[in-house]
Amino acid sequence: MQPTNRPKFSQLPGTVKAAMGLFLAAWAAFFALQAVLFGTVSIIHITFAGLFGMLILSNRNIGRLLCAAYHLIMAAVLGEQAFSGDPNALFSGANALLFFLSAASLLHPQTARFFKNSK
Repeated sequence: MQPTNRPKFSQLPGTVKAAMGLFLAAWAAFFALQAVLFGTVSIIHITFAGLFGMLILSNRNIGRLLCAAYHLIMAAVLGEQAFSGDPNALFSGANALLFFLSAASLLHPQTARFFKNSK
């Protein structure tokens, strides 16, 4: 196994730190709400969260783009639930906002620059 030249978390640009923090917050809130409200968590969402987490940690630009796209889809679906009269609209809306903010921070120009320059 070869050592990596990956920077420490404290050395990352602020937008990259924010993107990683919002990524974790969005998925943690989603899983917590699913477990509390429905008593179950979808295995497909666990798989996607793990996959996108690994893609983000690999510092690959394609991973950033795929993750941002999926987070926008999650934000749209949860936002639609929030505005469709769902009894848990507040929770769905808050989670949609987290996924949207995560996607926005992943698409921020400074974050894009960091991922494009990482090899």
